[in-house]
Amino acid sequence: MARPTVGGATSLDVFVRSPTLKASRGLFEAVLGMIDSLMIEWPSLEIYQFCRCPHCVPGSPRAVGGVLPLVDLDTLIPQGATTITCQNGHKVPIDDVAPEMSLAAFGGAILTWNDLKLYEIIGKGAYAAVQRGKWKNQHVACKILKLDSVTKTANAAKFREFRAEVNALSSVPRHPNVLAPLALVMNPPALIFELIKGPTLFDYIQQCKGTMDWSIRLSIAKQMAAALRHLHSQEPEPLAHLDFKSPNIMLQFPNEKDADAAPQPVTVKVIDFGLTTRVGPRKLRGRRVDNPVWVAPEILRNEPY
Repeated sequence: MARPTVGGATSLDVFVRSPTLKASRGLFEAVLGMIDSLMIEWPSLEIYQFCRCPHCVPGSPRAVGGVLPLVDLDTLIPQGATTITCQNGHKVPIDDVAPEMSLAAFGGAILTWNDLKLYEIIGKGAYAAVQRGKWKNQHVACKILKLDSVTKTANAAKFREFRAEVNALSSVPRHPNVLAPLALVMNPPALIFELIKGPTLFDYIQQCKGTMDWSIRLSIAKQMAAALRHLHSQEPEPLAHLDFKSPNIMLQFPNEKDADAAPQPVTVKVIDFGLTTRVGPRKLRGRRVDNPVWVAPEILRNEPY
């Protein structure tokens, strides 16, 4: 329900009702994903997102101010908080008012940092670092969110991307070409994955220097297409990866030495779902990746896609 507010702004109220809490979470997540995909078409808009405190219902004497800014939730949840206090002093469980933000839908194991042994850093990104680790005698890759910004807004933006990856991977059935998380850790937030010892497709292309065997080329291309088909066939709306590039394609060989030999069997694993979004009835528009090297021409031309 959209309605005008003071100062010329417009308020969009979203209410979700479903027979079960799990269904409500999934439906609300889908609605928010559709709203996000629409909002990207108007990058100049200032958008403030709130959820209502259940104690401060509309029409009550304390309804004014009874809202919970989502940017506060995106700051508190990575610190391990389970409740938030509204402006009227009500302490509310985060899972009750914003289950899609609290990562409650994650279907894997929930760990503490005491459950893991961490070793060297094996990769770095804009928002996260990847460390080699060990969990239950299994070698794993720990993608740890870097919450080192001085501003609340910047940290909240990092957590939103992390949360998008968790929600996307939690809503997708497992597929042999999609690297699914094994576990989740909070404070600081991290996703725990199977450790893939092979190179990225980007690095492997550089190593081969134009000599990659055609059987491997075709195998990689078919598996990449299978992963995209899996994402695009999801219901109720398809998932768009939006950061599909050779550095986000991991190659898994039967053993470490096989990466230097050709031809050899290879398994493709698509990674990094931080920009993944659901695609509603309208096409997407606008850039979500700043590096033009990996951006499609139609996106650079600001055309729908």
